[in-house]
Amino acid sequence: PQYAAAVERARRLVRSAVLEQNLPGVSVAVGAGGTVVWAEGFGWRDVVTRAPVTPDTRFNIGTAASAVTAAVAPLGLTNTGADAAKEWSPEAIGEEGEDFPPLTLLRHVIWQPLGLMPAEYPLPGDRATFYVPRSDDNPGRGRRLMYMRDLACCANGMAFYSTPSDLVRFALATNPGSVNGELAGGMVMSLMTRRDSGLIIAVTANMGHANTSSLAL
Repeated sequence: PQYAAAVERARRLVRSAVLEQNLPGVSVAVGAGGTVVWAEGFGWRDVVTRAPVTPDTRFNIGTAASAVTAAVAPLGLTNTGADAAKEWSPEAIGEEGEDFPPLTLLRHVIWQPLGLMPAEYPLPGDRATFYVPRSDDNPGRGRRLMYMRDLACCANGMAFYSTPSDLVRFALATNPGSVNGELAGGMVMSLMTRRDSGLIIAVTANMGHANTSSLAL
């Protein structure tokens, strides 16, 4: 209860950032006193299906994986792990393996409505669909689905995902410095530790070039 007023102010800040930065979805978790005191999702984990972000939605943390991976097993962070790139782009959007248009049409018009094939989106396992700016580094000018090749910055083409709550638990257990994660050339997550106040803040977005560090601050 002592954090209720601060949380309400934070909600307004996150909602403003979603609109100003044209972000599909954002998730936030805050740790204090050795535990997670607030976790909330905003917007959509998939914009087409309008699947909402929840505190359990898992986001790709990009280059931050190198700081987190070693702690996953000892800490028992079951919502944190790695997926092959194809799990993040089931249609291989924009790649050589992308389905040939007639097959795509058959899948969407016949096989999926009859229940013979699963839908590609929203991604299973409560994973967020990822997007990047359409033309430059400004999400406000439009977005597109993330291509498999956008994972080039990740080891062996693996997408490392986590919930903000698990990132906070990681920080509570290991006491790291602040960490930012980049994907497709832009920031997608920030983990900030404030030793002066004892607060830990994790912010994740499913859009490349999201300004998660300023939002965490």
